[in-house]
Amino acid sequence: MLEAFNADEGPLSFGQTEGEQDGVMFLYRGAFQALRNPVSHRFVEDVDEDYARDAIHTVNLLLRLLDENTSA
Repeated sequence: MLEAFNADEGPLSFGQTEGEQDGVMFLYRGAFQALRNPVSHRFVEDVDEDYARDAIHTVNLLLRLLDENTSA
């Protein structure tokens, strides 16, 4: 994530200020660590329907941000 969102050399840059750019980078990085890492490092049994729905909504937001950033 740090390479992809690098303000100087990365292919992804969101927002007009460094703070906005950092915020979006941390949003993507945090979502990746919070949603993907637990299921890839161990078996997660207690994923209920509400959690799954919330995870899907989070990923949808990230995809929307990506689409809006790259479709211009």
